[in-house]
Amino acid sequence: SLGNGAAMRSAPVGLRFFADHEKIWQQAAASAHPTHRHQLGVEGAQLMALATSLAIELADINPPTLATALRPWCETTVFGKRIEMLGAIQDSEEIAVLGTGIEAHESVVTALACFALTPNDYSRAIGLAIWQGGDTDTLAAMTGALCGARLGRGLIPDDPLANLEDGEFVDHVCGMAARLAATIEGCLIGTALADATGALYEGVLRQDLREQFDSPQSVLDHAWSRQLHYTDDTEMTLALVEYLSRHESIESEPLMRLFVDR
Repeated sequence: SLGNGAAMRSAPVGLRFFADHEKIWQQAAASAHPTHRHQLGVEGAQLMALATSLAIELADINPPTLATALRPWCETTVFGKRIEMLGAIQDSEEIAVLGTGIEAHESVVTALACFALTPNDYSRAIGLAIWQGGDTDTLAAMTGALCGARLGRGLIPDDPLANLEDGEFVDHVCGMAARLAATIEGCLIGTALADATGALYEGVLRQDLREQFDSPQSVLDHAWSRQLHYTDDTEMTLALVEYLSRHESIESEPLMRLFVDR
């Protein structure tokens, strides 16, 4: 599959093997293989995992700096060109050219752009991701994972978490985080909240969002007053973290069985 399902769950790989770029690239591919074998689907997962590590490593993040760090790792022409387009992004109105579809190459770089434009503001970043329309839950989940990893749990808003479907979710995540690293708490909570927020608008076209709401913040205000339900994006990410907390490296077959069991 060349879809974005492997990319939406790969952020924890970048934290588990933090700053070891070769290892991240290899292990992200292994994490993709239970469900994705197409090169674009795999490379999307690899870029997302590497970007998660870079979200913490890089002091100054903007579209050009993130693109410069990622471009040498691109193996496909498709992603190479998309990352070059990322490097040229100057404002949020230019993000639309990167795509909003379920294909990895139509969504991963879009999430990278939303993060890179507002790396230090979780709400603005995921609001911008949802504002693009299309596959909003996955776009937001990937963006939220990157911001959560960079900012940590403390800079993710508390109020909407009270509306997240699983009342024990935060405690569950904190237990998993203790077995890995402190940054993963922000990454996972950031993923779940953004995923659940974006799920409310999945499939809505960009122009329709702009007719219904006047800004990304108004989208969030509307969503965060409601009960929120996260999707398989969050479930599979949690399964991957559970696996990483117990193993030194990823083997595709046992990971696939864990996905099935969840």
